[in-house]
Amino acid sequence: MNILLYAGPAPWRDLVLQFSAPLVTQGATALTLVTGGGDSCYPLLQQAARELFIPAHVPVMFRALPGNAQMAILAAAEVQNYDLVIFGRFHQALTR
Repeated sequence: MNILLYAGPAPWRDLVLQFSAPLVTQGATALTLVTGGGDSCYPLLQQAARELFIPAHVPVMFRALPGNAQMAILAAAEVQNYDLVIFGRFHQALTR
């Protein structure tokens, strides 16, 4: 399963990572960790990768994109197809 996981700044980030860890370790064939906020948020992706205990055979891509969370998720999803997109609650509701 190809998974896109928003691992940037968000109020429920830690819970999302906890929830996602079993999905990643047991079912991921590829994983993309994405954040908004640009390069300054890249360390959050590295931290998330450590917390998820990603199996060695699963390729991981880090995407620190400009803009807010919604823009980052949509930009990443436009580049590649994913079987599952995981994100938590944000400060502002997602818009259409």
